[in-house]
Amino acid sequence: MFSHARYKHRVFYSVKALSTTKPGGTQDSSEAVGAPLKHFTAEELLQYDGTDANGAVYVAIKGVVFDVTDNRKAYEPGQGYAIFAGRDASRALGLMSLKKKDAVPNLDGLEEKQIDVLDNWVKFYQKKYMIMGTVGPNASPGRLPAIATAETKPSE
Repeated sequence: MFSHARYKHRVFYSVKALSTTKPGGTQDSSEAVGAPLKHFTAEELLQYDGTDANGAVYVAIKGVVFDVTDNRKAYEPGQGYAIFAGRDASRALGLMSLKKKDAVPNLDGLEEKQIDVLDNWVKFYQKKYMIMGTVGPNASPGRLPAIATAETKPSE
């Protein structure tokens, strides 16, 4: 079983154009080029679910919101990844699930292998999509949450 307490080392998204790392393990967009990061409520994020043919489509992973509009076709209603659009789909990505009930941010009960799968999805989204902000109770406006990845896990 995965335990968040085991991972003492944390890393941050490498988003040079959007944010800068601050002491104490936070990222601040106040000194960044471009628009500051927005903190979304779950209800606000749901507005970016792909149902508006002209609107943006966002997906959140581990509390970080990505703009997936460039790949809209995959996230539109009726398409394979539609369940991820407009929500934090962390659990579903870790489980490799396309079930709507799994498209939630709760990682409780995921095994270490599933967390590794999720971390690989994070890396993929980081490379491919722009970060728009954060979502969730542990996120702050203009700051990206810490994310434990396979490279930063302490050896056992």
